[in-house]
Amino acid sequence: MSRTVPPVVGPCPSEELLFAYAAGSGRLRDAEKLLIHLDGCSTCRQLLAEASRSLDAAPAPVAVPAKIRTFSDGDLVVDRYRIERFLAQGGMGEVYVAQDLLLEETVALKTLTCTALDDQRAAFRFKAEARLARRVTHPNVCRILEYGVQVRKRAKQAESIPFLTMEFLAGETFNRRITRRGRLPEGEILPLLQQVIAGLQAIHACGIVHRDLKSENVFLVPAPRGERAVVMDFGLARALDGSVVSTWPLARMLAGTIDTMAPEQIEGRKPEPTMDVFAFGVLLFEALTGRRPFVDVPPMKRLREKAPLPSSVNTSLHPRWDRIVGKCMETNPTARYQDFREIADALAKAQRPVAGVTF
Repeated sequence: MSRTVPPVVGPCPSEELLFAYAAGSGRLRDAEKLLIHLDGCSTCRQLLAEASRSLDAAPAPVAVPAKIRTFSDGDLVVDRYRIERFLAQGGMGEVYVAQDLLLEETVALKTLTCTALDDQRAAFRFKAEARLARRVTHPNVCRILEYGVQVRKRAKQAESIPFLTMEFLAGETFNRRITRRGRLPEGEILPLLQQVIAGLQAIHACGIVHRDLKSENVFLVPAPRGERAVVMDFGLARALDGSVVSTWPLARMLAGTIDTMAPEQIEGRKPEPTMDVFAFGVLLFEALTGRRPFVDVPPMKRLREKAPLPSSVNTSLHPRWDRIVGKCMETNPTARYQDFREIADALAKAQRPVAGVTF
């Protein structure tokens, strides 16, 4: 006898809410309503299963053989962009170096690989990412140039490949530098972090929370005077009014980012700028110590316990760094710095220490 499938009740919950449930948050509202919806929605059940697996699995880069890549060297995309070489594989798609034949300049071209879990929503979200990121124009934020769709025929069926082009950056990520050299001198990281702050201030001024700030998403570009730090990847960005949903399929989105998330982000709460403040504290901790503060820490423990201080790893640090990092990573968002202007002021004082002054 065939089993009757329950009807889907209500709209699909957000990916953050599904993750919060997978993480075991005890503060979820309407948990019973969510369970009823899951009983009738196979897509959300799959997403929940992927979320649970992503919490248990260590993130690992995926090597993509050239034969199954979306584009090959020399391919022409929408009769304008000529693919020069494959650059990187992400959870959502691929990144290529391409030549813009119209403007005669090099760009990065990012594709979207729709998955069985998110095939109907992914293209919309990818376009939303481009629209959201184009609000921000700042030298310390990676410029999004164009959104487009390449259509090509595969056998008897047309295949649509959404893509966006962005500023091509030559250099290395902050993560790569820290991995290569370990903890960095204060005099080297301060100018870079001040630029990261400037980029995040520009993002917040446009009413956007980045929500995936981490050392992998800060690119260091050689410049005539020092280096330019560029904040990248709006894949998780969210408008403060909640009008733009997450771009990344849930399982891909969470792998590798859980160790930089604020506790309230793990719980799936409404995005606020203080989430980026917490992530900045993680970035500062990593630059000062050569490692991230959370190593093999279960999500539920992250919700309850205070983050470690950088002096617990690098005992030679001045106590001021514990005060700055500790305030960024307070468990309660109201106890953190409330905006990046406050952090900029604290870092300025760190460069000019005055006897008797605390911050």
